[in-house]
Amino acid sequence: FQAEDGIRDRSPSRGLGDVYKRQVDEGIIKNLSLRFLEESWVEIYQGNNQLIYKLFKTNENLEISITPPFKIIVGNARGIVGFYNQNEINFTQVANKLNVSSIEIDNE
Repeated sequence: FQAEDGIRDRSPSRGLGDVYKRQVDEGIIKNLSLRFLEESWVEIYQGNNQLIYKLFKTNENLEISITPPFKIIVGNARGIVGFYNQNEINFTQVANKLNVSSIEIDNE
């Protein structure tokens, strides 16, 4: 069996879910998880498209599935704990003196 995307598969297809499941397994679609320990703002861009621009309150969470490349800009970097594909994002390491951090996640 060969799907339209050119992926060959030895087992017969069980529907479109097979291709999606394979993409998740291969890491094409990954999860971004942010936990807000303090009030903080977040902007997320994929190319020139702004996906999220929001002020989050203490104890709120954001979880989205996203494909790289993308960019995250956060205000109050010390107030955010983040993970992408189960790897921790250290916002404070690259924060400027105003506590704003900009991180780009590229294709791996």
